[in-house]
Amino acid sequence: MDKNIQLDAQIKKIIELVQQLRKIDSDEFKDHLEQVRNSSDIQIIPYLVELLAEEKIVEEKKKAILELVMDIKHPEAAKLLTQGVKYLRGTAELQPYLAALWQNSLSFADDLELYVELVLTTDYLTAYDAFTIIENSAGDARPKAIASAIGTLTKGLDTQDESKKPMVMELIKVLKEFESL
Repeated sequence: MDKNIQLDAQIKKIIELVQQLRKIDSDEFKDHLEQVRNSSDIQIIPYLVELLAEEKIVEEKKKAILELVMDIKHPEAAKLLTQGVKYLRGTAELQPYLAALWQNSLSFADDLELYVELVLTTDYLTAYDAFTIIENSAGDARPKAIASAIGTLTKGLDTQDESKKPMVMELIKVLKEFESL
């Protein structure tokens, strides 16, 4: 029971922080994110992703959020960051978010299929960022996940426009190399 009360208090504190982050100026916002970076409290990630998706959030704040995403090294953060991908799907913020993800060097091997789907269904630049996430994570993926990804990419190859086909073929080749290890 005490654990639930403690968790509720922690969530309330995070929500209050996010509400405060919406209101403060960009410099103060960056200072708060620096505190988050140093605290290793990854539970704020979904709330920061929500801020990233808000149209009224100024570019400086979005840039600060993406810089934080690039620096998160907590191994359990990968799941929360992938939830962010799902949340941002279909928005203009997805591509910069994916770019931040591949730059942070966490492994997203557990969600390989999501990133494969992004390669097949998004514009070239977004697909390229998803490609890079897959390439960086494939070494940690289970053989079944790699085989499934290869199958999905092979099936989806014919539906790609001429600009993306070479990328998809290259990704299949990369994954086959990991499959043979």
